[in-house]
Amino acid sequence: MVDFAKIDIVGELPPAGHYTERARDLFARLSNARIVACGAPADADLVEGGGLVIDYIPSGSSETWRVVFAFTELGMWAEFDGLKDSTP
Repeated sequence: MVDFAKIDIVGELPPAGHYTERARDLFARLSNARIVACGAPADADLVEGGGLVIDYIPSGSSETWRVVFAFTELGMWAEFDGLKDSTP
């Protein structure tokens, strides 16, 4: 049985099919960031695999960023990574 509490963390996405972006810069920003929201999109059909959305403020910043992860049985990738749109 795997003890998930003790596994090492690598600051990148695992290789996934033809998605070669390992998101190292993203994970560097997420380290020590303040998470302000985390969950699934209200419309699960918008993102492959249902998606995971994380809104965060990187350390030393005042702007809210958003990352949207998509995934399948073949892997996980970032569909979007950028400043969160502040318009209603």
